[in-house]
Amino acid sequence: MSDIVRRAILDAADAIEAAREPLCELDASTGDGDHGVTMAIGARGVRRQLEAVDGDAPEPLVRAAARGMAGAGGAIGPIYGRGLLAVADVLQADDGRDEAPDRLLGALARCVAAAESAITELGHAAPGDKTILDALIPTGLALRQAADDAMPLADGLQTACAAARAGADSTVEMAATIGRAARFGEGSRGTADPGATSFAIIVDALVTSALASVGSHVADQVDP
Repeated sequence: MSDIVRRAILDAADAIEAAREPLCELDASTGDGDHGVTMAIGARGVRRQLEAVDGDAPEPLVRAAARGMAGAGGAIGPIYGRGLLAVADVLQADDGRDEAPDRLLGALARCVAAAESAITELGHAAPGDKTILDALIPTGLALRQAADDAMPLADGLQTACAAARAGADSTVEMAATIGRAARFGEGSRGTADPGATSFAIIVDALVTSALASVGSHVADQVDP
């Protein structure tokens, strides 16, 4: 199961590249229309960086993903770069902890909380400003609640995925108050935030990939 993280990151990169045009169309309403292009550049950068990492330990893979996304440029590149580095720092601090499935949701919640803090410090955004945080924060809350409720891993991941999508969808009714979209003020209502939307796509791809990998591993173990 050691390759689950690498496979999930690569699947997320594929999902982002597949969503390039829709993300550009979404961004065109209140931005430069290049969010999909920037994210696709980041996805390709992530692949290149992962190729240089030997082994499948999560921390170096996440640091590689951070370098790949940071090189994408625009406003979103540094946001993902900083957030992913914060996740890697948590993974480094947690190294050696029990990674039993019933503890993973709590570990993931800590990772998301660290990313939230790092991104907030970088961009000074807050919930309701119509940014990636409006999808990221609900994801972290869902993971923490799932961990506190001792929810099965698969159920907890799916709950977090649903929270990311709902958070992204909630930005449709928000007026942007930060970033380029803030120029449109009330005119930015009616479309989802591209950053929150791409984040939800990434979470969906990560969860789908991880659950498929775990299911495949379990099937191999019971196969006669």
